[in-house]
Amino acid sequence: MARGTSAARNLVEMFEATAARLPDRAATRQKREGRWVDTTWSDLGRRVRDIADGLAALGVKKGDRVSVIGETTTEWLAADLAVMSAGATRRTRLHSGVRGGFRSPRAHPHATATASIS
Repeated sequence: MARGTSAARNLVEMFEATAARLPDRAATRQKREGRWVDTTWSDLGRRVRDIADGLAALGVKKGDRVSVIGETTTEWLAADLAVMSAGATRRTRLHSGVRGGFRSPRAHPHATATASIS
C-alpha cells in the first residue's frame, strides 16, 4: 500500500485519507469545452460528502443498491464513491444522455435510488 494508507480498511477510507493528505493536488483531470480541467482532492471529497448526504436524505442505507447512470467522468466517480460511503452498492453503470441528479422511483428494479450523471 501507498504511504499513509496502510490503516485504511476499504476504498472509501483510502480515498478519505488521500483527500486529507493531498487536498490541493489534482485528483482528476477531465476535458471540458476543449480544455483540461483539474478537480482537487478536497473538491472531490466535498462532492462525495454532498452526494452521500443526498443519498441519505433519499433514505439510502447500508446494503441498499443504487444505480449510477452516465458517462465515466469526475461526477460519476464522485457518485460511485458516495454510494460506497453510504454503505450501499452500485448496481449498474450505463452510458446515457440523461440530465444530472438523483431520483426515485428507481431506474433499476432492485435499486433504492438512481443517480443520473451528465
